[in-house]
Amino acid sequence: MNLVMFTPGLMASAIGRMTDLVVRELCNLGHQVVVIGTESDELRYSPKRDFGTRTLHWTNQSEVESALTDADSCVYHIGDNFKYHQGGIFWLERSRGIVCLHDFFLGHLFCEWAKSNLPQATSILQQWYGEEIAKKYFRYTTAKDFIDATHDKAPLTEWIASQATAIIAHSQWGIKRIVDACAGPVRVVPLAYATVSEQQNPSTNSAANSSSQKIQVLTIGHVNPNKRIECVLQAIGTNNQLRSQITYTLAGAVELDVQEKLDILAAELGVDLKILGEVSDRDLHRLIHQADILCCLRKPTLEAASASAIESMLYGKAVIVENAGFYAELPDDCVQKIDPNQEVPSLQSALLDLISNPVKRRDLAQRAQEWAKQTFSARNYALQLLELIPQSQKSVLLHETLSGFARQLALWNSSTALLNLPETLEPLKIFESNPE
Repeated sequence: MNLVMFTPGLMASAIGRMTDLVVRELCNLGHQVVVIGTESDELRYSPKRDFGTRTLHWTNQSEVESALTDADSCVYHIGDNFKYHQGGIFWLERSRGIVCLHDFFLGHLFCEWAKSNLPQATSILQQWYGEEIAKKYFRYTTAKDFIDATHDKAPLTEWIASQATAIIAHSQWGIKRIVDACAGPVRVVPLAYATVSEQQNPSTNSAANSSSQKIQVLTIGHVNPNKRIECVLQAIGTNNQLRSQITYTLAGAVELDVQEKLDILAAELGVDLKILGEVSDRDLHRLIHQADILCCLRKPTLEAASASAIESMLYGKAVIVENAGFYAELPDDCVQKIDPNQEVPSLQSALLDLISNPVKRRDLAQRAQEWAKQTFSARNYALQLLELIPQSQKSVLLHETLSGFARQLALWNSSTALLNLPETLEPLKIFESNPE
């Protein structure tokens, strides 16, 4: 089978790293894959990943069109970052295919796309969410206000899902909107992830730490309000035992004003905080191995799956998560879950339990590692993708029918955005049914 895979090709992209694993599995299974890098032109010369197969940039229009002509199917990996996925949006509008949806909130992606497509974007908002939300959507002045107001009422997942022939999502929690919007089949498949190689293990890790050292608590990834860093500082700083026994480290990109704010709060609370900023892969491996506990908190939960939580489990670490979204679907005996409505006291309780009970911490980590190795398999992801391809072709008939209606509506001066609404799609799903 000849496949075209649209994905960020950047070394810095977690989605690109996951896609690399799937592409290699597909090639090992005997399929031909052409990878199309979807990052924006300004990132075109950033460090790229070697996918081990032919790779093009999405702006090479004639070559991409040629690859699509020869393809049996095309697959798009889409997440909530316009600079990483600009090419995916561009080509999805022109060549429908299977979408692997990495986030259940695409508001940031949509807002950046809307800057060059405002009339179309306004129409999409009006048709999916109504006039009132459309009027306010672009008026929020802070990132927090925007997320708070739109993450549940207008996540824009319907915008992408309605263009797909099929959807692969990575958890169940946000799936209803996808099922309602996508004319084709929808399947939940665990995210593909590489197991941690023994060769990556540094010579010293948390097991080798002396009992006199502090407990190492780590959060990885871009430092933003969604990761609940201030909540962790409050939990540690307002408890004498936690404050005296924990060093809290942040490893990930951080804006200067955010770092200054966190440093001030940590000093006020007496928390031993280390903010390292963005680190190399080698240093990140070392930090995770040396950590005793990984805090992978998110509120609100926007991801279809969390790469940082999965990676932490694969490293064999005790992981603390919010009991919400993707994280709520993780087995209760593999991660420590806290109540998102009582974050600070719940987190304090979890930390006290884990630092006071090293045997429990070790057993939790071992169970997490064993479960993650079995669950987040690139081979499973590749096989399920291949199974979905013939099923997705059935939705092409529905698309052709809708296109006929679109041409008729255009003659009536009506909006083709109406065709993506559930009220329009639901009766037409008769075309997906197998004949008796």
